Amino acid sequence: MKNLRANDRKQINDIVNYGGGALLAMAAMTIPWMMFQGGGVEFLSVDSPDRLKEALFGPEPWVVSCYNASETVQPYLNKAAVKLAKTDIKVGVVDCYSKTSSGKILAKRIGLKRSKYLAGGKKLFFTGNGRKLNEIGANTARTPESIFAWANPLAALKIYRPATTAQFVKQCLKKSTCLAVVSDEKLEGYDLQAIKDVAAAHRSVSFALVTSKQAELQNTGLKMEGAGPYVQTFFKPEKGAKTDDDQKINTQVLDYTGAFTAAALGDFLNTAAAAAATPVTRAVILKTKTDPEAAKKKAEAAKKKRARKKARDAARKAARKDKKPSPKPKARPAPRKKVSIQDEREARRKMDEEMSNMLVDNEPAEEEAAGSGADADADAFDDADEDDESDADDGEEMVMEEMGGDEDDEYDDEDAEEIEEEEIEEEEIEEEEEE
Repeated sequence: MKNLRANDRKQINDIVNYGGGALLAMAAMTIPWMMFQGGGVEFLSVDSPDRLKEALFGPEPWVVSCYNASETVQPYLNKAAVKLAKTDIKVGVVDCYSKTSSGKILAKRIGLKRSKYLAGGKKLFFTGNGRKLNEIGANTARTPESIFAWANPLAALKIYRPATTAQFVKQCLKKSTCLAVVSDEKLEGYDLQAIKDVAAAHRSVSFALVTSKQAELQNTGLKMEGAGPYVQTFFKPEKGAKTDDDQKINTQVLDYTGAFTAAALGDFLNTAAAAAATPVTRAVILKTKTDPEAAKKKAEAAKKKRARKKARDAARKAARKDKKPSPKPKARPAPRKKVSIQDEREARRKMDEEMSNMLVDNEPAEEEAAGSGADADADAFDDADEDDESDADDGEEMVMEEMGGDEDDEYDDEDAEEIEEEEIEEEEIEEEEEE
């Protein structure tokens, strides 16, 4: 093993050199693997069931990781063990694939989530302090700081200061064992340190600190006689437990009248489970008392809060006034009017009529322009003494003009025929629609 100390190596060498043999050497190597605490990390094994049971199911807080015997512990776990030791949290490693005396795999016995590979530090979990097994998050970094930040709150002492009945029920009555301390003033100093010492030694027990000036514990039969603090221990009854007269038992109470010291309270808790507790059938109530000074402070705080809100609203309103008005949005164009098929046909018919009228009006003007152009050409040719050629040219131009006129007439006739055909088609369509 890479983590063996020098003394352990010497012990193995002595066994081998002075009659140990190879078998004894291998047996000696398992002892440091099981019990060695190198860098604050303790190696646990199913071969030492008592120590393993104490680590995995005892009240002491532990951070345990899964490793095989042939694997080296990661440096971050050794460094985390040094930091966690300052808050009384132990760190250990164990082979999670090993089998217990009952034949079950250890990982399954302690309730680890299923995983393809349980060794190599892949699994890291917290046990003890009266909590169920708690695995570290998959996204939590494997660094000494992150491990300490995850484990330290889980190992915190269970000391509460309930102020309402709901808090007292949750933090005390629903726990298997709870020690309630009622004092005239807020518990501090030596008395508070005594409670912390007892809580550190009895981590499976919850502690509820109640100040009588702020709240009153009712229906528990607590006798507040003499100098306080006054102590009562509550035990959670079995499910469905009832008294002889068939009344449901809400909790069980045991009074403590001894000295208010860590040693005396610890001895009391060690024997309290075997003592006869008084069943309580009535609901336990933690009635909050009205404190005039506290009520006055609360009212002043509410008044200041309203004033701040009013000032904030006024500032926002002034800021909105100072802002320039935003430009008006541009008007959207009016939507185009939908045109029906009949309207479209009517518009097309009118357009065709206008075009035909324009063609008819332009025919006389074109004939006059053609005649005047021919006379001008004839005069020009006469002045040049080219009478014969001008006559021939005039004849050709006249033929061309006549041909042009015929083309225009043919074009007009075709247009008229097309218009007549369209009008006939429109009339047929209208008759079909009327039918």
